[in-house]
Amino acid sequence: MYVPPGYLLYVRDRTVLAQKFDVERAQLQGDAMTVVSDVADNTTLSATAGGMLALTEVTTHGRLLWLNRAGKELRATELPKPLGAMALSPNNKQLLGHSNEGGNFVVWLIDLDRSVSTQMATDAAFPVWAPDGARFVYTSIRSGEGDLFVRSIAGSSEDVPWLKTNDVKVPTDWSADGWSIVFTNNNQRNVWILPTFGDRKPFPFLPSPSHTSTGRVSPDGRWLAYVSDETGKNEVEKVLEHLRLLGLTLDKTAPALDFGCGVGRLTRALADHFPECWGVDISPTMIRLAEEFNKDCERCHFCLNQTSSLAMFRDEYFAFIYTSIVFQHIERQYVENYLLELIRALKPGGVFVFQIPDRFNAGFLEKLRHKLRLRSRLARMFKRRSDVFLMDMHCIPESAVRKLLFSPEIRIADIQRTNSTDPSFNGNLQYLDHDPDRSYISKQYCLIKSP
Repeated sequence: MYVPPGYLLYVRDRTVLAQKFDVERAQLQGDAMTVVSDVADNTTLSATAGGMLALTEVTTHGRLLWLNRAGKELRATELPKPLGAMALSPNNKQLLGHSNEGGNFVVWLIDLDRSVSTQMATDAAFPVWAPDGARFVYTSIRSGEGDLFVRSIAGSSEDVPWLKTNDVKVPTDWSADGWSIVFTNNNQRNVWILPTFGDRKPFPFLPSPSHTSTGRVSPDGRWLAYVSDETGKNEVEKVLEHLRLLGLTLDKTAPALDFGCGVGRLTRALADHFPECWGVDISPTMIRLAEEFNKDCERCHFCLNQTSSLAMFRDEYFAFIYTSIVFQHIERQYVENYLLELIRALKPGGVFVFQIPDRFNAGFLEKLRHKLRLRSRLARMFKRRSDVFLMDMHCIPESAVRKLLFSPEIRIADIQRTNSTDPSFNGNLQYLDHDPDRSYISKQYCLIKSP
């Protein structure tokens, strides 16, 4: 932003900079000066001619609060940084957690009795204690993927790689007997087990078409709790409730469409609200599984489509169309065509809700790191077996979506940020009130076709 008497204020690498600006020549002059550091990448600036500056500030410290069951604060511990994925040691005297240092994740060890903080690992996140309290497992992103490493808290030994694959892996627990590490495979979106003995060959805990995550082993080792989106009901109910709050009324006497249905989780959930629900997908395997898993639901119908059109559906047939985490894996030219095809199939007065990433939100250095990691993935892809599939992320900015959909028969009723592009997304749809830092910005659009 421009500030009299002749400065340009801008944010770069989480730092607010001021640089002289010649208005007549439209040129920057001299070197940039630091105004304030450690701000959000998407911070909002506002300045007056009198020299006052308002901005969104990010704290450089954190506090760990101890509460009793009634919510009363018992004590507090100062932390060196705001920490995520915090984990108490088995003896409750130490704490592990990760911080985000301008796009670089760092694992910290906090001695709670002495309030001493020690940096344990860089390019590392999601630490989980071993039951002996002497080691921890964490996700390392040094190679561009999320591999599992183990490190001693003594700090005398180097990090030991325990599992290196082409998938992003997030540890969530280490069993009390020490025999198993539980982790979420973010690429396949399910819970896996890594044995700590023998050849340490990982295996899925519960092979399922649904998405599972955040596995936790009971203290006696007999049970494993996890999060699942098996039915898809939570996501559908969240969307329908949001439409209700917008004052929109759906015609629940007409069919609904789940575009990119996969195994039909959302199709089945929509069948609770509509008399006829269609699911369409490009994968023969997904359609076969969808028909198998939903054979007891007479309202559900599934259709294979491997073309860029939806000619199998007649004009103005569906009262409601929904698609999420589908367009982000399709090239832009095909997405634009599908959008127009879906609008063609929407009834007058019908509602169409779709999600697509808007952009990758980060500072300059983090965007550069992101591009380099993507290139390294692409380079490795050509060296992999032919049966390994890599899903790219495709974005379309809001301005381009609005331009494409500009028509007298279409009204954009609502646009919301969502958590759908979060690597750990498991169907628990959330609406966000701000752009997440260092991540893809996911937007959900709600369209209404004129009666």
